[in-house]
Amino acid sequence: MVDAVKLTDDEVVALAGRVGGAWMGPLPSVDDGNSVSLMQAFLRGERSFAMRGGVVMSSEGVTYSLADLGDMFGDAFGVRPQLLGYVADRSTPTVPAGTSIAVFRRDEASRIVALTRREGITEFALVDSTSARQIIRTMWEAPSAATENTGMLAVVLAAPTGESSGRTLTVTKDTAHEGTFDADGVNFVVRGLADGSLEELLAGV
Repeated sequence: MVDAVKLTDDEVVALAGRVGGAWMGPLPSVDDGNSVSLMQAFLRGERSFAMRGGVVMSSEGVTYSLADLGDMFGDAFGVRPQLLGYVADRSTPTVPAGTSIAVFRRDEASRIVALTRREGITEFALVDSTSARQIIRTMWEAPSAATENTGMLAVVLAAPTGESSGRTLTVTKDTAHEGTFDADGVNFVVRGLADGSLEELLAGV
């Protein structure tokens, strides 16, 4: 089992302030485009850390100090994810509607995986690159098992190719497309999914 640390959105913002780099992953409960909202989240997060006694217990019962968290996950702040995957309604693919997974490079062998739930709770874990790719593959395969009640499910993967541009892969129960994004917006349907595109995208993780 992977040892993971759960933080609220407010605590993620507070940790970002401590390590000196903005969090560029999902923050479902915080308006990260508003400086006032971010400052309020930072203060709430600091209060929450104080209530925890300045330590956080992991899923495996390991107690980490805030300095430990900075050492373990600091490389995930101040940079864009190498890959972001999220669940959306197929009619509104730009809007995450479920779990999001962001993958960040820590060093040659290890990756930081941040799994964010809709209610604003993120689980941070250190895994190797092979495990990170498998986590994304599992998410990608979810629509193929969709039932009548989940048939509107889409999974979107997005990876940067430049400072403000990148590519997307989107899959639903019955379709799969490649797209692009840049400063002007997103085009999710540039062409059908080509053979090998998923593995090509994952090779960068």
